[in-house]
Amino acid sequence: MEKQENNKKLISRLVIASATIFGAGFVPKFSGTLGSIIACLYFWFIPQVWLGVSILFFLLVAWLVCTQAEILLEAKDPKPVIIDDFSGMLIALLPATKDFWDVLLCFLLFSIFDGLKVYPVDILEKKRGSLGIVGDDVIAGVYAMAVFYSARVLVNILK
Repeated sequence: MEKQENNKKLISRLVIASATIFGAGFVPKFSGTLGSIIACLYFWFIPQVWLGVSILFFLLVAWLVCTQAEILLEAKDPKPVIIDDFSGMLIALLPATKDFWDVLLCFLLFSIFDGLKVYPVDILEKKRGSLGIVGDDVIAGVYAMAVFYSARVLVNILK
């Protein structure tokens, strides 16, 4: 029985560590922004070819841990849970180069869309569990990616 209890504690710790990006989400202010900044740093250090696989991996992890983290932290979309911001930011970075200005623009666009809660983000955000926690950031990331990519195409056309 004690082994089973220890296993539950270990799983709970792994869930919280994953959901908070190893505790970074417990920073008192702007934890979601910190998750986005960590994603930008991660983006700079991984080979571009691994970005798509990384997005899928972190979305899967986010989907698996966020509902449980909500239960463990006893709050709807708890502030310390930032793997959703991390994953959404990676989506926004998908068409970006490693250029500082590309990354900064993607960061700003993601922050704007994440903050504005444009349809259907506003609906998803009200849902409980992983759907509500991760879904709104995925869509904010897709919006930011689409605007960034469209702007890049437009600039290239106008050159």
